[in-house]
Amino acid sequence: MLAECPICGAKTLDPLANQACPKCGSTFDDVSIPAPPSRGVLQLPQRRTPSMRDQIELQKQKARHNFGVEGSVQVFGTWGERLESRPIDIPYYTAPEGRAVIAVVLSRYFMRGQAEIEALRRTRWPFGLHMQAFLGDAYPVLRMNLLIPDDPKSPLWLESALDVGQGDVQDFLEAAVEDDRVDLILAHETHLSEVVRLSFDANGLVQLIRSEVRKVVAAVPPGGGHTEFLHAVTAMERAFPNSWTGIEPANTVHMTFTNR
Repeated sequence: MLAECPICGAKTLDPLANQACPKCGSTFDDVSIPAPPSRGVLQLPQRRTPSMRDQIELQKQKARHNFGVEGSVQVFGTWGERLESRPIDIPYYTAPEGRAVIAVVLSRYFMRGQAEIEALRRTRWPFGLHMQAFLGDAYPVLRMNLLIPDDPKSPLWLESALDVGQGDVQDFLEAAVEDDRVDLILAHETHLSEVVRLSFDANGLVQLIRSEVRKVVAAVPPGGGHTEFLHAVTAMERAFPNSWTGIEPANTVHMTFTNR
């Protein structure tokens, strides 16, 4: 069985045998995605997918190996590039630099253009974040709803269904529970190269995470995977047909600007 070399990308030998790559001489033990340090706060399940932060660290390790770089390595990349493959209007929860980040590409349907996104810097209305465990199926879902106050009479709610086994979700939760500050990255589908970055204090988020994530983790079934998660998302969407339905004030935190 051939597999891709983690260093140079060449087709190499069986990774189970850990034989050296015929092109660069490295083995599968030379570079690997490191397991995140366990902080013992949330007791999250075993990580099934690498996060953005994991991938950045892997790129750093490749640079050190391929170019003999010692010390710190900076991996450059823009949020526009990172968001190119993301579905629109669905917030992405991650923490590539140890700070909780919510990133979303907004469509023409909700925002006419970049000017409307820029105007959010000056809004007097608070942003918000709703978090609740959905336990209505065999696999639990962490339901997240992001409030963007584009119109105070009818604000925009954007929903995400999070799987606590995913690397990006785990990074976000771990970062947010250590520091309840959150960065929001906003881009428009027509101007991915121009992102707006807003920083918030989200008082009460730590307590909310501890409460809801504990429920989700306790309900994760042994051997459950992506298929079971998708089935549970379908059940969640039937229970909450719109992103603004089922919003519980007790499960919602206001996010106040720390930068203007």
